[in-house]
Amino acid sequence: MRYADFLGFLFPQNALIKKDKKELVIDPNIKLDLCGVTSVPPFMKKISEIVREHKWFCEILKKQNQNNKIKIFCGLQHPPENAIPSDISYLGDIGIKYMTLAYETESVYGGGFATPQAPLTEEGKWLLRMMARAGIILDLSHAGHRTAREALVYIHEKNLRLKVVASHTGCWSIYSHYRNLPDDVLLGIKELNGIVGLATVTFKLDQYDNTLNPFFNHFNHALNILGEDHIALGTDGLYRIMDAKEEAARFEVMKKKLDPRGNFKARYPDQPMELNRPDRLTVIENEMIKRGISVKTAEKIMGENLAKFFSEL
Repeated sequence: MRYADFLGFLFPQNALIKKDKKELVIDPNIKLDLCGVTSVPPFMKKISEIVREHKWFCEILKKQNQNNKIKIFCGLQHPPENAIPSDISYLGDIGIKYMTLAYETESVYGGGFATPQAPLTEEGKWLLRMMARAGIILDLSHAGHRTAREALVYIHEKNLRLKVVASHTGCWSIYSHYRNLPDDVLLGIKELNGIVGLATVTFKLDQYDNTLNPFFNHFNHALNILGEDHIALGTDGLYRIMDAKEEAARFEVMKKKLDPRGNFKARYPDQPMELNRPDRLTVIENEMIKRGISVKTAEKIMGENLAKFFSEL
C-alpha cells in the first residue's frame, strides 16, 4: 500500500511557529510515502517573509527527511499580497507547487471561505494567469464558494493550462461548514482532471461528532459524485502521537493564531483521537476495508491517485 496525504503535518504547528528545533523531528514510526505540506503559515502574506519562511522550512525538511524517505510537496494557504509577475515565477522556482487565492476573509485576489459571496477580482484573474505560466497548481480548499466558481469559469474561458485541486476539504452537501465545497465546485475540479483531498478535521465535518464516522459520510458522498479516480486524503492532521495535554495546548495556540474571529468554529479535539498516531492512514485504510470499500479503490484513495497526479506535473 502506498500512503499519501495532500495536507499533513510532519511537525506540531505550534513548534513551527516557535521554531522549537527539539520538536521539529519527523516521527521515526511514520507511515507515509508522499505528503503535501504548508511551508509558510497563512498569516505571513508579504513575499519577503513568505520566501524567508519557506527556505527555513525546507532546511528543516532537508535535515529531517533523510534520503528523501517521504516525497514532499510544498504549498501556500495564502497567496502573497501585492505580488508582481516575478514573485509568482520565483515561488515556482523555489518549490511552491500549489497555492490558494485566499485563506479566510477576502484577499486582493478573491474571497476566502468566510466571505462566500466575494467575487474573483481582476487581480485574482491576473494571479491565475501567472500561476498557469509558473506551473503552480490552484488550490481551492480555502476559497469562498463564489470565488471558486468564478475561478473555474475563468480557467475554462481563457483555456488556461492550470491544474486545479482542493487539497483538504469536505462536502458542503453533507455538512454546511463554509470550509467545505459544494458539489458543482467539486465536479468542476474533476472536470479539469484535478484531485479532491478529504480532510479528517472534526469541526469541518460535523457539528458534534468527533469520531471517524463524519469523515466516511463525506467520503461516501465524494466517491458517489466524483468516482474513485479523483479523491485522495488531505487529512490536515499531525503524524505523531501527542499526549492529551500536548494536544490541548497545541490546539489552543493554533486556535488563537489561526481562528481569532471564530469563523472556523474550531473545537477540541480537532482530529479524531483514533488518528493520534504516526501511522494514522493505516487506521483510515482499515476502516475503509471494514466498511466494504474494495482493496483496489482503497489503494487509489490512500495514495495512488495523488502519486499519479504529482507524477504528471
